[in-house]
Amino acid sequence: MREHLELDHAVYAAASKHGCTLIGGAEWDRRREPFTTQLAHDAPGVLQVFRHDKSTPSETRRIRLGSMVYAIVPLPGKRFFVGCKNERDAFNLIDRDGNHIRRADDSVGQGIYNATYDARRREVIATTRAGKLLAIDPDSLRIKRSIQLTQPHRSDAPLDTTLTHQTAIPRLWSLQVEPKDGTVYAGDYDGHLYAVPNHFQEGSVRTVDLADLHPDNERTTALREKGFGPSLWGLELQRDGRRIVLGTRWGLLLMLDRNLEVRRKIQLDESISDLHRLGAGHMLVGTRSGKLLALNMHTGRVRALAHHPPVLQRENAVWGMGPAGQGVWACFADGTVKKISRAPNRPG
Repeated sequence: MREHLELDHAVYAAASKHGCTLIGGAEWDRRREPFTTQLAHDAPGVLQVFRHDKSTPSETRRIRLGSMVYAIVPLPGKRFFVGCKNERDAFNLIDRDGNHIRRADDSVGQGIYNATYDARRREVIATTRAGKLLAIDPDSLRIKRSIQLTQPHRSDAPLDTTLTHQTAIPRLWSLQVEPKDGTVYAGDYDGHLYAVPNHFQEGSVRTVDLADLHPDNERTTALREKGFGPSLWGLELQRDGRRIVLGTRWGLLLMLDRNLEVRRKIQLDESISDLHRLGAGHMLVGTRSGKLLALNMHTGRVRALAHHPPVLQRENAVWGMGPAGQGVWACFADGTVKKISRAPNRPG
């Protein structure tokens, strides 16, 4: 399959497995159609299926879904979990040919932002718009358990409903599961990190407010005054699970140990939208401005891999990165999908 695609719709997720690649997003041409809150809510989702069993692979199926596709998770049995933004038909079970096996509404979380498969417990873990963490059965799509992580904004803090980033309950966004003990790490839109035992027991959740870890400077002060917290959009684990790597809206990369103590800070001055482990001590860093960077975790040096500035919108964020065989798919919101080798000339 080609390693660089230019698609005619917004793209937020991609994954290769079971002899095919699935790419998901929305029926919204971001290069031509300006953003509106109605479009963001109403745009149907689109899922493209590419099979790898041809000498020149091409799109074999295009599926329309109820709302924007934000998560594509390979499952055992040549299946994929596809998570959508809105409550109706948020959970979708798709086979490698693009056939719908099952779908279900998300009346608990009100829509998916991120998801992953916990092979140890054989369940899908998902973060949601309502700030809840869900554990979902991958066969029935039944919600097995949930826990509310984010809390409503203070009643004395006025909510400007004209701002799309402000909601009554902060959204739960980024997600990783520690494979050995099943601890779930999740980040929210306001900049909190949550460490949740896999049983989701109330009172056992550890929380870190990342706003307290950022320096006070002109940029962070301006963002605070506009009501933007240090949204935790980038979250990844080092291969040995001993370090949790965080990337925030305020441009700070943090490395924490399993006690949630900060071991290192790297200031990038770029709004970080996603992180993905690249292997051999390197991390892919996606930004809201459309930059894809490779970070050497040992030296802190950064190398630019790609830059796709927005065509019409204010940003062209790398909102999703997913498995691509021996590489990683990086999804730029405007419609660019790029495959990155796991050894990009050893950056830095």
